[in-house]
Amino acid sequence: MQTHSLFEQSAEPIPAVQFSGSDYEESRDKKRLTTQLERVRLLMADGTWRTVERIASELRRAYPGVRFPEASISAQLRNLRKIDYLIETRNVCQGGLLYEYRLTGKVGVQVG
Repeated sequence: MQTHSLFEQSAEPIPAVQFSGSDYEESRDKKRLTTQLERVRLLMADGTWRTVERIASELRRAYPGVRFPEASISAQLRNLRKIDYLIETRNVCQGGLLYEYRLTGKVGVQVG
């Protein structure tokens, strides 16, 4: 499967992120998590509203054979916020059980 050009190059590098967690081991995890974060950012750069499930599904199609657990996608959305990306959230299901997210820019810089 051929990937969309959106996934082939980045306009700007991801700033350094301080990953953490009880099982985090920098030598084992940093490159993998940074790559995953970059892929999430590139997908979300178009400003489209997506659920975590849809983000994971689109990434799996773009990167066959690569796992994108939904918990990891949620964590990467939080990591993007930590490095000053603006991630909007909206409730799309009465009762607050389903949310969509979109990247609208970086603090001080709008996407588009």
